[in-house]
Amino acid sequence: MSERAVTQCETPTGLLRDKVVIITGASRGIGKAAARTFSAAGATVVLAARSGQEIAALAEDITLQGGKALAVSTDVGDPISVERLVDATVERFGRLDAAFNNAGGGPSPKPLAELSVAEFESALRVNVMGVFLCMKYEIPAMLASSGGSIVNMSSTAGLREFQVSPATWPRSTRLSASRRPRRSTTRRAISESML
Repeated sequence: MSERAVTQCETPTGLLRDKVVIITGASRGIGKAAARTFSAAGATVVLAARSGQEIAALAEDITLQGGKALAVSTDVGDPISVERLVDATVERFGRLDAAFNNAGGGPSPKPLAELSVAEFESALRVNVMGVFLCMKYEIPAMLASSGGSIVNMSSTAGLREFQVSPATWPRSTRLSASRRPRRSTTRRAISESML
């Protein structure tokens, strides 16, 4: 879905008034569109991405349009960086009500045998460790202010089952290997919160 399509959706004004929302991967695409949509609904948005200049420009644009935004340069695969993101959010706004964990990435599509170990580790660092770290630090901050909501964004590649055909398995394995755990981690967090 394009940024334009997301921002053209009807967003009830004030639906998220007085809510503070972290959005990772906010520098472009779905994350950037989500930031604008959350802001249009009244939320204070905390924009997180490695590209500090891009999220700073977005925060300025949202502020010029009457919203509240804070840009925090963040690497979701780094525990110190994610902890700093959540701490900066709570320090500045006093609470955290929601998170849209959208940061993700991976190598360009190629057969599994051509994928380097470094490329695979990089994808796991962002797509799996990043989700874990975000939730690890977001959950306590939300519980400190009576709870909240977390949405972990994933591509449809995380929903695909492994294929057994030799002609298709390298591609499906490459796509789903680092994204399927994101879905499982989210399910696990939901299950634990229901205990």
